[in-house]
Amino acid sequence: MENLKFCFALLLLLAAAPLRAQTIVYGQVLSSEPVFAGAAQDAQALCEIEPPPESAGLMTRLRWDLEERALLMQRCEDAREPSGYIVRYRWNGRIFTQELPFDPGERIALRLDVH
Repeated sequence: MENLKFCFALLLLLAAAPLRAQTIVYGQVLSSEPVFAGAAQDAQALCEIEPPPESAGLMTRLRWDLEERALLMQRCEDAREPSGYIVRYRWNGRIFTQELPFDPGERIALRLDVH
């Protein structure tokens, strides 16, 4: 009997809860601008670090050539990679702006809650 009361109470609770469904709709992308983690000047400065002078010694120059140059090249590549995109899109006659970690292309998928 106790289980029956519990089931009945659970059914009442579920019946009273609003039904929610989700559907996917698509918005038209108007623009997608890359965002960089560092300022462009900082990225340029990273890529223009001078190697040690000739007077620094052979070992210092070799270490810089083998280690520092590889790190420098990786930092330069990372600085040129966008960290995200500011996307402007139109959906249902309105224009929205959102930052995304990727470039969505011509359409953006939107999850719409339907009550």
